[in-house]
Amino acid sequence: GLVTRLAEVLEGALDDPTATLELWVAEVDRDREDEHAISEVVRLARALDHRQHLGHALEALADLRSGSDQVALLLERGLLHRDARADSAGSRQRALDCFRKVLELDPKNPEAIEQLRLVLRERDDRRALLELVENSAQLLHADLDPQRATERELERLKELSMEAAALAAESGDHARAVASLEALRESYVDREVLEQLRDLYRHTDRPHALAKTLTSLS
Repeated sequence: GLVTRLAEVLEGALDDPTATLELWVAEVDRDREDEHAISEVVRLARALDHRQHLGHALEALADLRSGSDQVALLLERGLLHRDARADSAGSRQRALDCFRKVLELDPKNPEAIEQLRLVLRERDDRRALLELVENSAQLLHADLDPQRATERELERLKELSMEAAALAAESGDHARAVASLEALRESYVDREVLEQLRDLYRHTDRPHALAKTLTSLS
């Protein structure tokens, strides 16, 4: 359209990226499906560190893309909102929505899981955090072959499972905590895992499991 041509001419003739950005923004406001205009807003907003325009453009572009491109755009938008300098509560909510959308598209995406963990910790939303780490551990465990798993994969499984167990125990749900660690034990076990299981078995009516764990620790 006319605004698109004007923006292209202006950028070529003048050293005024801010004015060019505003023209591209006007074009996107006119047509939210103009992918070229949206991409130009993203490019210039990144260069100028204009976070508001960048956030809106990333959202619009993500709506037009699919697959790994959409995931990457949602992650960038989530990180942008998480690092926002102002409006922390609203920005954290927008970041949370982005990371959750990524996990709808790619349930095992490690960056989205980690960023969502950070946001939920900042919000002190322990219930949602428990569900996240518990589900993430279950997904990782389902695809894991203990004989072929890398040390990093096993450490990641342990980290998620231990956090899930700790959060469940804090909420008073010791049976749920035990379930997380017993699932972990199928693929990975060390003294730290056994010690936490021992402590949890003491809060549940599992004398045989406690005795077996004490024997393993001796």
